[in-house]
Amino acid sequence: MGDLIAQLMTPQVVSALFLCLAIIVLIYIVAIVWVARDAARRDMPVVPWTIAAVVPIVGLVAYCLLRKPLMREEQDLQDMELDLLTRQLGEYRDCPQCGRPVKAEFIICPHCHRQLRNVCTRCGRALEPDWTICPYCTTPVGNGPVRQRQ
Repeated sequence: MGDLIAQLMTPQVVSALFLCLAIIVLIYIVAIVWVARDAARRDMPVVPWTIAAVVPIVGLVAYCLLRKPLMREEQDLQDMELDLLTRQLGEYRDCPQCGRPVKAEFIICPHCHRQLRNVCTRCGRALEPDWTICPYCTTPVGNGPVRQRQ
């Protein structure tokens, strides 16, 4: 058996095995460095994950399964988009009659024509339905028909 192994271990085979081993070690080191850099970009503790990545295969698989789904920049962008959408949604409310979204400053629902807000007869500004006086010109507000602005 020893003679067979000695015959198979030619200098070319030994060189090929050494090259394969060097490539595997290089990939292992690159994986550890990747885990450290990726953990830093995802706001995760770098040192514990780098130590975990030193454990062959298991550490890398554990990191890939347990890492945060978004990087810091992606999370910041998602938060900004959510804030913008929240502000844009604040410009709308639902019509109490038909339930469709209408802009908050609308006086009449364009879908069902329900009066959403009153209009001051003196200054022509839109008023909330429960206001009894115009806060802009101090005119008492009645429940009369809606006045069209000119």
